Amino acid sequence: MSDLKTKFEGLENRIQKLISLHEELTTENKKLIQLSRKLELELNDEKQRFIRLEEGMKNLKETKKTLANKSISGIKQKINEMISEIDRSASLINTQNKK
Repeated sequence: MSDLKTKFEGLENRIQKLISLHEELTTENKKLIQLSRKLELELNDEKQRFIRLEEGMKNLKETKKTLANKSISGIKQKINEMISEIDRSASLINTQNKK
């Protein structure tokens, strides 16, 4: 009888240990689920940030291209004005030389 009692106590101890391990693993699982959710949110935030940075870079390149085109247009206009001034001056010189 005492042998049976010892076996039941051993079985009870093992069951208690299994219950304790189950509770620990359940707690750890909950923590890991929370960590996973947190990391997913951070990942989504970083993806959005990356998308915004790509859009910003695209806009910056377009702005740079537009400014370069405007600068080229401005330089062309100044050159044309200088050529017109040279033509007017040459025309005046020719007019004065003919007199």
